[in-house]
Amino acid sequence: MFFWSTGALAFGVNKTSIGAIMRHKQPSVTLYVNTTGGPTGSLEAITAGMQTWNSVSTTSFRYIYAGATTAANCGDNDGVNNICFKLDNTRGALAVNSVWYDPLTGEIFDDDINFNTKYLYSTDLTPSSYDLQDIVTHELGHCLSLKDLYDPTDSEKTMYGYASKVETKKRTLEQDDMDGITSLYPLPIVTGNGTGGAVTIKSSDTLDIDVSLNPGSIEGVMADWWVYAITPFGTYYYVYPNQWLWAEQPFDVRPAYKGALFNLPSARLLSASGLPVGYYYIYFGVDTTVKGSLNLNTLLYNTLTVYIPE
Repeated sequence: MFFWSTGALAFGVNKTSIGAIMRHKQPSVTLYVNTTGGPTGSLEAITAGMQTWNSVSTTSFRYIYAGATTAANCGDNDGVNNICFKLDNTRGALAVNSVWYDPLTGEIFDDDINFNTKYLYSTDLTPSSYDLQDIVTHELGHCLSLKDLYDPTDSEKTMYGYASKVETKKRTLEQDDMDGITSLYPLPIVTGNGTGGAVTIKSSDTLDIDVSLNPGSIEGVMADWWVYAITPFGTYYYVYPNQWLWAEQPFDVRPAYKGALFNLPSARLLSASGLPVGYYYIYFGVDTTVKGSLNLNTLLYNTLTVYIPE
């Protein structure tokens, strides 16, 4: 078990036997759901648990509901992430999260959740039942590669390893839970004049573009670092230490830097004024697949939109 802790911050992250952090290389996981054997309202409870993790604003990670399935092969290494309900008399667990991964790199390939129908689940807090949304939110934390926590001081957290009947507190993430997903799947930051998301300026104004990154648990992992901008006059990409180069094709770009992820408090990549009117889209991201080619499916990235009106 790996614990990342500073003061009151505490969460556990899975590692391989040689110490590699276990995580999905892509910043999203597609899940299929078989509700056969589950209580009424199972799908709504499961997708609500997915949305709870998706609502964390400091992470690049997202769960994607792929649709219903009749597959009952939860626990098989088939490259498909399934959630299902079936009886398991061999273990005393409410649910089992089965994970297949590369023991050298820690990359997760398949992740299934099986809810043990030996226990009574409900979505309406039926007496003596376990709340499905409560338990699935916890299990989805395991899919992210977060560990159970068992210290009594962790009892309010979603990743606390014990659950009670008609309990609902795991439906809501505590700050440590949010810090856990952020540490595994960090969100790079790109700002214009100190503002993220979207900014509007005048052509005569100076535009300062800054980037930052806190890699959390994946600090030291090798990655391609990417910075590129789609502008009214073409696509440009940044190459460390101070070059902006024009791209002949929209995605014909090179990494800004190749190297281990490190804490980047802030770096200014552009300070310019007199820019033409129009929309500018600036992307900053890192990709731990380290292939040297831009792939938005595996990129942990953030976007800044700059608008310069006439």
